[in-house]
Amino acid sequence: MKYTWEISALECKIKDGDLDNVIYTVHWRLGVSNELKDKEEIKTDTYGSLILESPTAVDFVPYDQITKEQVIGWLESKLDVDSLKEGLNKQIDFIANPITITKIQPFK
Repeated sequence: MKYTWEISALECKIKDGDLDNVIYTVHWRLGVSNELKDKEEIKTDTYGSLILESPTAVDFVPYDQITKEQVIGWLESKLDVDSLKEGLNKQIDFIANPITITKIQPFK
């Protein structure tokens, strides 16, 4: 399984005390892909948003210096990533091994 974080958007407070462009919400997606034998690659994802606490002047990083890795670190420290991955793994398994099917009625 290969897991990938995507940061969809960062919501910022224009001013938070003496700080400018303070990120307060991260909109994210966590995707997974798995290539199965003799089948094409299967992909799925989950998404959400995380509200952050206001930073102090000491731990504040200016907006233009934020990296994707830092944002992912915030997500991984606050979200139950193991549970998210478990849910994604179940989705992959269901896609690869469906237990239901939608069919057109056999009558007119």
